[in-house]
Amino acid sequence: MNTYRELAKELDFPRDLWEHIHLIFNQTEVKILLQTMKFEKASEISMKIGAKMEEVQAVLNSLFFRGFADRTKKGAISYYQAMGFKVILRQYIQEKFDQLTPEQRKPFQKAFMNGYLELFNESQYAVFKVIPAEEALKESLPHLIIPYSKASEILMQSKKIVVLDCICRKTMRRFDKPLNVCLFLGESAEFYRKRNQGRELTQREAQEILKQASENGLVHTIDNPAMQYPTHVMCNCDDKACAFIRGLLKFDSDRALTCSGYLSVTDFDACKNCGRCIDVCIFGARKLESRQLKFFESKCFGCGLCVLACPEEIIEIKPNAGFQLPRCCVRHSKTRHAKKMSSKREAYEQAEVEMNLFEAGFCGDYCGKCPNYPDDCRGCIPDNHMDCHFVKCCLSKSIEHCGFCNDFPCSKLSSFVPDDRLECLAGYHVQNLFARKTMGTQAWLQTQHKKWKARREG
Repeated sequence: MNTYRELAKELDFPRDLWEHIHLIFNQTEVKILLQTMKFEKASEISMKIGAKMEEVQAVLNSLFFRGFADRTKKGAISYYQAMGFKVILRQYIQEKFDQLTPEQRKPFQKAFMNGYLELFNESQYAVFKVIPAEEALKESLPHLIIPYSKASEILMQSKKIVVLDCICRKTMRRFDKPLNVCLFLGESAEFYRKRNQGRELTQREAQEILKQASENGLVHTIDNPAMQYPTHVMCNCDDKACAFIRGLLKFDSDRALTCSGYLSVTDFDACKNCGRCIDVCIFGARKLESRQLKFFESKCFGCGLCVLACPEEIIEIKPNAGFQLPRCCVRHSKTRHAKKMSSKREAYEQAEVEMNLFEAGFCGDYCGKCPNYPDDCRGCIPDNHMDCHFVKCCLSKSIEHCGFCNDFPCSKLSSFVPDDRLECLAGYHVQNLFARKTMGTQAWLQTQHKKWKARREG
């Protein structure tokens, strides 16, 4: 077996690409990468392949900055490990795809889409989730009843934001809409930042990119919180190139993309049937039949683009009563150090910035303080607590929590003391809800997390 095929096999390249791996790596890089199936230092690799250490070090650093290898340090010594096929493919497309001929690109384009289709088939949940264009959300709309639906609040959770060209449109050669619109957050942003790739953004700059994307008919999408939390990437997608939307519409995979949790609502009596909403609806939820607008609710993903397109301003989006909140949103057991910990509680301690909106109860309670969380109870998830008066009441009124109710604080809430716990004296929940309304749920969760963490350690 030649070294190119050997590396292709080691890195799980699909067979269709075995004959094309020379377009990605030269012979020297292949020899070195074959020694990095686990973390190795340059001196060990140089001895194994009989090359000068300085030359090996230079190649390893190049592979790291190109995104083809990972790097970690122990003291002053760097150790390197080859990335897997999917990362290498994405990095190669970003780096050199423009230099290939259309014929050379074809096997890479096929492998790119096939990789996503395999991911969809293997996934327990939809991999990505639509979020509405923020301009389509009314300020009074209780968006947090549907977690992870407001772009600005998702962005605020990340200290670093990096923008890159859309990998899907670059792969499929679709340049008719803005290209530099993929926002990477958190660990993903750090991956690119330490390799000097992409452009770091301020919160305002990121918001401007989202606004520009919406104006150009691109749908905002994020990692589905049931699969990945906190959010690592916020994409702006179309139906011609996006792997997730094509997976849904062209390949009929319901594990590619899930809806935002909202539905568009149209005042049909005031509608002039101009068709502008149809032009921006990539999901096929709107059509003209006999010159009359028809709406197909089951196809609406709640992206909000129709709201922005309507010249009569007679479309709005509202929470979808049939939307099922994503399960398994807690990522505590998946943190980097969780495997070394003896319980999910210890993983929870480690993941102090990985907030979960289900820790915020409808009644104003903070679930994160409870000894049953997250081992025996995953927080205030409506599916698990439909016998709770406060959950049923808030859902029936489409409000985020009791603090938004016209009857707040009602007598039932004012006297509510769950399980006679000393830390939840009468008035505790009302006080919490006043604070949540003032500072917002995410900020309130962070203060509660710090408060109860200090008490446990105290």
